[in-house]
Amino acid sequence: MADNITHGLAAALLAQAGLRQRYGALATVALLVGSELPDFDALFELGGPVFGFVHHRGITHSLLGGAGLALLGAALLWSVWRLHPYWRVTWLVYLGVLLHIGMDYLTSYGTQIFLPFSTGHYTADAVYIVDFRYSALMITGLLLVRMVRRQRQERYGRASLIWVGLGGIAW
Repeated sequence: MADNITHGLAAALLAQAGLRQRYGALATVALLVGSELPDFDALFELGGPVFGFVHHRGITHSLLGGAGLALLGAALLWSVWRLHPYWRVTWLVYLGVLLHIGMDYLTSYGTQIFLPFSTGHYTADAVYIVDFRYSALMITGLLLVRMVRRQRQERYGRASLIWVGLGGIAW
């Protein structure tokens, strides 16, 4: 569930759940950026495989470290896109970061949510690290949103039922 594609799909789906309609395309971009930022801890691999393993899902996957990432990501977005106030961009990016952290918490590997205050590794152990069924469900949801918006369910009514059926089978 917590691969980068699934993180991006979840962010896009969250944006379609009402944030895009309220804040425009910025919501989708900010959520996507925020949902991918915590995995920049892959740069720790440059220090060697052991160093990378020790620091994976560490400070970048914590609530405090995520806030720092959100400030940096929002600064980058806001320097290019100033349609909304900086605090709103920061809030949307942080929401994407929280989505990422929450999804990683659900995996068997878990995350260190409360770093630097607690070094405990927290996990719900609900899903394996990569689970394509969740990706399939999110793709199905995004396709349904697209179909509904395009023709308001009349023309694509049967197709949406087929996609719901396929999503159920994938589940």
